[in-house]
Amino acid sequence: MLPCEGPGEVAPGIAPGRSIGILAACDTGAARAGGHDRCAILRRMNPLCILLAAAVLVVGSGPAVPAEPGDTTVATPMQGYLPDPLDGNGRVADDGSIEFAAGGVMLRLTPLDSEARWRWLRDRVGAPTDPFGEKPGAEPMYLTFLVELRNDTANLVLFNSGRIWLSGGSAEILHPLDLAAMHSAYALHDREMPPSYERAGTALLRSDDMIPSGDRREGLLLFTRFRKDVKGFRMDIPMTLGSGDPIEFTAAWLEENRLRKKLEKHERMEAKRARKEARR
Repeated sequence: MLPCEGPGEVAPGIAPGRSIGILAACDTGAARAGGHDRCAILRRMNPLCILLAAAVLVVGSGPAVPAEPGDTTVATPMQGYLPDPLDGNGRVADDGSIEFAAGGVMLRLTPLDSEARWRWLRDRVGAPTDPFGEKPGAEPMYLTFLVELRNDTANLVLFNSGRIWLSGGSAEILHPLDLAAMHSAYALHDREMPPSYERAGTALLRSDDMIPSGDRREGLLLFTRFRKDVKGFRMDIPMTLGSGDPIEFTAAWLEENRLRKKLEKHERMEAKRARKEARR
């Protein structure tokens, strides 16, 4: 279901932090009862590993804690939320990124905190400043995701970032910013968009993109923060293959305590299933 073959890559701009890959040693028989390894996020929540996990996992949307050599930071879109390995159709990597593959399309989704976003804008598009950054001591204004996409099909793939949405349950549905919408917002007030937004806006994924066979795309998805507190949230990324067939990648994040309870319950259910199988 969600294979764990070792630590995932570290996305550009993600500072190294402490790895959770070593928690593989805490796997139980129940964790393999379904015929697959449990991902590092679930191993972290295993009650047998909870104390060790607390010492080796860094969670947060602020700058990374100084790391030990060879370790990896777990990226998260909002402080206190983690990717849910039991929801969505991607593989959760050790660094918190989520990898998808379907119909010849490969996609990697990595949350970026404010510091990582700024480094990415500086290094990739030469932005002198990050206009999306928050004031010192303030809460981040945006949820940011780095998207790396590759079209391995024989035809075009239609990717429209405007069709992507982030849902916080019944709270609200968010759509990503795009450069055209930013221009329109300033034009409504008879103002020109500042150069800092112009340069940084080129890093945002286009709202309508035809991706040729063999081509790649890399860019940012920026969502305004939810206005209300949410228990969790889910992203849907729809695309259309050249054949006309639709594909959709989905990912979810949940409050850490809620995720812990959900995964512990899942572990108990798998252990019970394993005992039944052993008696047969």
